[in-house]
Amino acid sequence: WTELRPEHVVSIPVPVKHLDLHTCTLDDVRDVGSTPFEFNIPSPVTVSGFAGWFTVDFRGTADTPCPYPVHLSTGPEAGSTHWGQQCLYLLEPVECESDTRIAGTVRLVRQEKNQRLYNIAFEFAVNDGEAKQMVYEMP
Repeated sequence: WTELRPEHVVSIPVPVKHLDLHTCTLDDVRDVGSTPFEFNIPSPVTVSGFAGWFTVDFRGTADTPCPYPVHLSTGPEAGSTHWGQQCLYLLEPVECESDTRIAGTVRLVRQEKNQRLYNIAFEFAVNDGEAKQMVYEMP
């Protein structure tokens, strides 16, 4: 993991999984099925990887609302946190021009050897070009 700064994020973040912590089950978190994503890069920049983090809102329930809702973000906009962000570096950086589109799918599957960790598979293309695949196994 690393600590990114907000200026390292070159596109609008895209959620890949939403969980209702009041109702989710273990099956809901075993994997994140193949989820499409699309990033539009607004200006010339070198993209060297993808980053991931989580955000949690503690609001209570409709029956028992939280009197003081709490928003916990581990994203770069939150500053330094215990969790930081997971960076998934590309083997070859992508040189982007204004309005470059990076689109594809991401899938997360829990590791058998350590159920706290996920392996992450990406397939993506730049401006509808040749698809590239990357698989990351968290150590």
